Amino acid sequence: MASYRFSATPPKEAQAWFRAKGFKPAFDHREVWKEQHSHAFTVAKAMKMDVLTSIRESLDGALANGKTFAQWKKELQPELERLGWWGKQEMTDPVTGEIREVQLGSPRRLKTIYNTNLRTARAAGQWQRIQRSKRAMPYLVYELGPSEQHRREHVSWAGILLPADDPWWQTHYPPNGWGCKCRIRQVSKREYDRLKASGNYLTTAPKITTKEWTNGRTGEVLQVPKGIDPGWDHNPGMHQSKALADNEQRSQQAMDKALDVPVPKPEFKPQKTTKAAAQWAVEANLADVADYAGVKPEVANAWNESLWDHLQEFPALRDNQKFVGTGQGQFARYHQIQVERAVQRAVEKGLDEDLARTWAKRSVKKPKVSSRTYAHSWSQPDVAGVTVNKVWGKDPAFWKEQLQNDMSARFHPVGCNTIRSVVDHELAHQIDDLLKLRDDPEVQTLFKQARDAGMATEVSRYADTNIKEFIAECWAEACNNPSPRTYASRIAAVVRTRYRRQFGEGSE
Repeated sequence: MASYRFSATPPKEAQAWFRAKGFKPAFDHREVWKEQHSHAFTVAKAMKMDVLTSIRESLDGALANGKTFAQWKKELQPELERLGWWGKQEMTDPVTGEIREVQLGSPRRLKTIYNTNLRTARAAGQWQRIQRSKRAMPYLVYELGPSEQHRREHVSWAGILLPADDPWWQTHYPPNGWGCKCRIRQVSKREYDRLKASGNYLTTAPKITTKEWTNGRTGEVLQVPKGIDPGWDHNPGMHQSKALADNEQRSQQAMDKALDVPVPKPEFKPQKTTKAAAQWAVEANLADVADYAGVKPEVANAWNESLWDHLQEFPALRDNQKFVGTGQGQFARYHQIQVERAVQRAVEKGLDEDLARTWAKRSVKKPKVSSRTYAHSWSQPDVAGVTVNKVWGKDPAFWKEQLQNDMSARFHPVGCNTIRSVVDHELAHQIDDLLKLRDDPEVQTLFKQARDAGMATEVSRYADTNIKEFIAECWAEACNNPSPRTYASRIAAVVRTRYRRQFGEGSE
């Protein structure tokens, strides 16, 4: 049986949220309620501070180092046994005065402690990141997690698509109960519009229905939203002190300034000229170098917008964006770098620099962009990035006409008749390189199934070229078809799951 595993690189916000908690010994979990958990660390029946401190410190280490439950339990259990907090023991209930046998440490209890604390910490950390980036990605979509079975209400909430500031998230931000693995995905306005147009998403908050529940510990009668375990109807990231969030933001800003880290602009901004678009791309930290000379602003803006949206969802792609713009500009820059290196090698061997430069310009071949190529993705270390062929980029109207013909002929997928879809396709190659999707058994199985079913009908004719183009075509359709078909949807799900597993929130 698979066990829940968290990312090996935990978000700093999750660690800060967890470490900012105080302590609150409690005999029963119902004594510490809802948002109190955002301020105080507690474990039911861990009444001694040495026990509570040991559990908390071990969880902090598990969160910081990405330890699995098995690793964490192996390290913690001997310490709890040494402290006498293991197995069943008689204890006096401080509320009722009753002496009864209770369960202290056990593998089952430790698993609950591990999952509850790490999931809520990561959820709270994600909420802080949402608040920082909501100008660029202002909407949230509720998604089911990797559990084999889900509650009926949680299934009905899958696909709810609301602004990040909607009050519904105050009570229904996951996790929504013991063992709940539901999650939130943050989306841009563009993706919101596409998802809304598909008709498969609910863009108004559903009415919250409640049921009466009596806290058997305190006697308090409460109204609890249906589908949420009592005490879980709160957003853990909302309730820790504002001072903590402000301090974290100030600390990060100071660190970025000290390290001279470029800070992305809060939202995508189309530019009136290609020169301005290139300048904005660098200022917004989309790439190290940008050069859109020779194409129309419409094309440059489509390139920037796609790259902007992808970097919001997949920040790890940024490392490979050395150059954005035209393929001709990219190859010219590559040629220039290679010439300079050849000159340096020749001079080191004793050749005159002028002669060395003349020789290098003749001997170092400059790559050429094929006239049939719309765009390409290149991972050459000096100039890696996605670029457009300016032969097509200089005439957007003609290009879009050709893209429409391609889509009608099933050469490219449904919805992929725009310039934006071309960029999305190329960025899918970057995602593939990052995550090694072409080697993923699930992706290989989907590729074979699509071929057996008829690739031209299920995806596109171009997708039949090889597995790399299959991935790119599926991703482009998932980004641009309001109602993505089977293989596009499944590849998109694999992309996001694999990225979260390697860089993000973790999964099964």
